[in-house]
Amino acid sequence: MKTLLILISLICALTAPTDACFGPKLYLGVPSGPAGELQHALISIYLKEKTGTEVDAVIIDQDPRVLIGNEQIDFAFVTPRENETALLVLSADAVLLAGKRILATLQFTTTIPALAKLGQQLQPQHYAQLLEQVRQGAAPLALVRQFYFDQGWI
Repeated sequence: MKTLLILISLICALTAPTDACFGPKLYLGVPSGPAGELQHALISIYLKEKTGTEVDAVIIDQDPRVLIGNEQIDFAFVTPRENETALLVLSADAVLLAGKRILATLQFTTTIPALAKLGQQLQPQHYAQLLEQVRQGAAPLALVRQFYFDQGWI
């Protein structure tokens, strides 16, 4: 009987759908173009390596605060305003603002500490240098992965 149960369990496992969700996913609002591609690469690679969380880019062409408030995206880089808490600062006009899902969902409890650590390491001059390389044709994902590896951050 025990062998039969093991056999049935094995068959069920082997015939289960293969497109199941493997982990949590967040949605980062980014502008189209080099800056958005770089922002996505910076966040997605780091969070995947440090927390296992996938980050999908959502190209936006309106105020990210509205989309965050409507829970259409989870976070985005914005020009800072008073009384806003930024998770990460890339430049004077690009600070990471998060929505409720990141801040309040247990599934993402490791996200805030990971972004805080990245914020301590990643400086505006790094962002400026990487952005220039992307504008000159470097592939953002490969560039950022190599940068993080060279820095010893992943």
